[in-house]
Amino acid sequence: MLTQIREDISSTCRPNWQAHLPRNFGCPEHGKLKADQWRTALEFDIPISLIRIKTQQKPSRNINSDARLQKLVDHTLDLAMAIAWGLSQRTSPHHAERYTFYMTRYVAGIKELFPDFSLKPNHHYALHIPDILLAFGPLHGTWAFSLERLIGRLQKLNSNSKIGASCWTSFHFLANVSLGEMEATAMSLFCRRQALIHLITSDRCPPVLQKGWATIAKYLNFDDLNTGLNPAHWPEATPRVLSKPITLDQDIEEELSTLFLSHSDQNPVSLNANTAFVVESYPVDSVSYCSFDKSPNHSLIYFRDKVSSQDLSPAQIRLIFQHYRAVGKDLVCDIFAAVHRYQPVQLINDPFAMYPDFRAKIYHKEPHPRVTLIQASQIYCHANQRPWTSSQVVMRAIDRVGS
Repeated sequence: MLTQIREDISSTCRPNWQAHLPRNFGCPEHGKLKADQWRTALEFDIPISLIRIKTQQKPSRNINSDARLQKLVDHTLDLAMAIAWGLSQRTSPHHAERYTFYMTRYVAGIKELFPDFSLKPNHHYALHIPDILLAFGPLHGTWAFSLERLIGRLQKLNSNSKIGASCWTSFHFLANVSLGEMEATAMSLFCRRQALIHLITSDRCPPVLQKGWATIAKYLNFDDLNTGLNPAHWPEATPRVLSKPITLDQDIEEELSTLFLSHSDQNPVSLNANTAFVVESYPVDSVSYCSFDKSPNHSLIYFRDKVSSQDLSPAQIRLIFQHYRAVGKDLVCDIFAAVHRYQPVQLINDPFAMYPDFRAKIYHKEPHPRVTLIQASQIYCHANQRPWTSSQVVMRAIDRVGS
């Protein structure tokens, strides 16, 4: 079973910002997994693998063994769905109720499936998370992962074995505080680093410095406290648009014309095929989306069928482009995405139907050939995708906001 899970992990498509799992998942060699890696494993990888193993397994003569495997799958899905509801960046009494339902069932399942296992204090604490959700809001506002990351980085800081010796800090806001040499070094390094980050990312930074910073950073060591000075870790704030105009493919241009003409009853719309520009990267909430040709993993999305709709559809991005058009006397600019929808497979026995809150579904491997044109603002989130059969894939939205 563990071998199958490892093979499935290696075949999973996921965006780079999502924590990746080691190829030798489950081996002591990779060390202790981080909390974010466990979250990745439980929000897609392990539940999907277990459901697939259970679906492909033929009934044995041992009824108890078959029943236990089903209980293990249900038990794992209880934890996965509890995590989804509990860690959502939006919360409500409904979120708290759903989390309580799944976590209570998960804890009860531990005693049923592993009667010799002693429950830990964390199992008790987990049952009080609904109180925190209702009293303080989403957990990301109160958890201590940022402090734990800082502690980990401080532990890697070269202290030169000088800990505890007193020295007076040179910072005016800490003029009357006595710090050890290690503390003063860390504070000094942190302040210099943050000042440099502020300069590099501000509008007043000389363009030549911003342009050359990626090259400079390669030869400097910024791993002591954080990776904030590495340009690869800077979230994009605006779409990256190429300056050379392109001619849209005929099917995309026809969809664009149909879209504009349907909204041109009052103001005439003037289209120009040469006023489209490729958007290499489209950022939303610190993550970026791009076309399949540029990055397949970042082109798999779920989008809203309408800007204000809550119904999500999976798709593959073929092209993101910026388009200018004349509406009456005004020049209007919009960013659009040409996408191809994934079509769901009609199954008599859908293995995911009994886990509606998990919201995974099986689709045809190849997206529909007809292009769908959407506004870029309709893009909702990235998707995980994994082969299910030779002609089918299973997909799930990486929805950490709504759940």
